[in-house]
Amino acid sequence: MYSIHRVAIHGAKTARTARSMLSTMSEQKSNSSSINGFLHDVTKIKTSRNNTRYFNAVLQHKETFHRLVCFSPDKQTTFASAADMASPVKLTNIQRVPSLQEAGRIDIKFNKSSDLNMEETVPFKRRKLNFTEPAPQTLEELKTAHQTVSLSIS
Repeated sequence: MYSIHRVAIHGAKTARTARSMLSTMSEQKSNSSSINGFLHDVTKIKTSRNNTRYFNAVLQHKETFHRLVCFSPDKQTTFASAADMASPVKLTNIQRVPSLQEAGRIDIKFNKSSDLNMEETVPFKRRKLNFTEPAPQTLEELKTAHQTVSLSIS
């Protein structure tokens, strides 16, 4: 990183430009992080219009489900195995990006420099994947969501 910063400062015309360039690099680095959870719904490898190979998955972190795109197709079998075994995982060097499909949500980008590690445990339980129904927010919604209907056919 030192050499990158040095080149950025050296290539800048002014101190203000150098600070701006370093700030941008810092933002990009802070966007890179790690997250733990459970993988769900790992797809087969796909090819985009511009010939980029990728696959999708969903990562459950605590009570939240994040859409995930992986640009490292050689890791698809590892992702699929972790999902099939319901094994907790830790993803490192990932990027959290605003979702293109749902406002206010965060998606995860996993690339060739990202890592997937199996974990012994995580401090939350695996949940069923459910994007279609929002979780009940009140006791009344919870009661309504779990009512059963009996029908008698004569």
